[in-house]
Amino acid sequence: MIGMKTLMFAVLSVFADVSGDDIVASVGSQRDDNNCVTDGGYQWCEETKSCGRPWIEPCPDRPDPVSDALSEPPQCAEVMCMIYCKNGRVMDDSGCPRCLCKVVEEHPSCDIPYTDCGMKSVCPRVKEITSCGLGGLEGYTTYRLSLVIKDPRIKGIYIMYGSKKNVMYIPPAYQVDHLGSNIGGTDLIHQSMNPRLKYDSWISLGHVDGSPSLVRAIGLDFTKWGSNSPLKTNNGAIFSMDPLKVVVSGREIVVAQLTIPNDVIDKVIINVEGNYKREFGIPVWVQDDIEFSLKTPSQIPRKCVSWNDGCNTCVVKDGVMGGCTRRMCFVKGNSHCEKYDSGH
Repeated sequence: MIGMKTLMFAVLSVFADVSGDDIVASVGSQRDDNNCVTDGGYQWCEETKSCGRPWIEPCPDRPDPVSDALSEPPQCAEVMCMIYCKNGRVMDDSGCPRCLCKVVEEHPSCDIPYTDCGMKSVCPRVKEITSCGLGGLEGYTTYRLSLVIKDPRIKGIYIMYGSKKNVMYIPPAYQVDHLGSNIGGTDLIHQSMNPRLKYDSWISLGHVDGSPSLVRAIGLDFTKWGSNSPLKTNNGAIFSMDPLKVVVSGREIVVAQLTIPNDVIDKVIINVEGNYKREFGIPVWVQDDIEFSLKTPSQIPRKCVSWNDGCNTCVVKDGVMGGCTRRMCFVKGNSHCEKYDSGH
């Protein structure tokens, strides 16, 4: 065995052979091309142009090993689900997918096509404020009715009426009692206080936002108009106090907004009168028996040719489903259009 004295002498001899400069140089002597002390844990960061220890000063352009470990995807058992989820599946607490689709609030677009009515002066147009009967009051569809002016000589419309010969008929429609309106829409400020006002039913000669207007009513009993009773008159009207003044400008004049149940098919019949522009020397024009058809549009977009109801795929033409597959689905996903008509 080597004696203790002999061992101590050997160690001292080693240190005696190393100069002071060599001892200092041995601390942090390992450096990279950017002069970072690698044996001290320093690494070059291109983003900050400096040396740093990543666990203290993470470099933006370098992956964080700790974060990378935490962000690794969980080990999930394979799940067989007979379900298609357009917006992905719901994840459990471990981050593994379940046989349950994510619920995303989305409303399809169901434009109601406008077609020329063949009348000389104006044509009726129906637009939907809701989306295929969704997104508004539950179980209701809200329509906006307007007249498209065809004759370029027309200046405006100053009266909408019912007479013994031509009755005006507005179907039963949803009414908001507090701050609701019968003529000209509802105020946007009031809508912020009561969102249901957005779907209130009213008639108009152009205004939609409840702004002050010189339009008045005569012979119309609005107290009887509601969800169960129509507004009907053979001797009443809404009219402008100044027929020579245009109520609103433009080539499309809003005449009503109506909210009716989704399963109801009804119509509106109105009669209107207006004036021509002065340079044409013709006093007034009249158009009677203008009819608007009200029917909740299909949730299927008109250009869709293949529709998936969340389980089965169906052939579609003009928004109407034809033949469908007959798969059995334990859970039904979100309905969606799988293929649109390219137009060719």
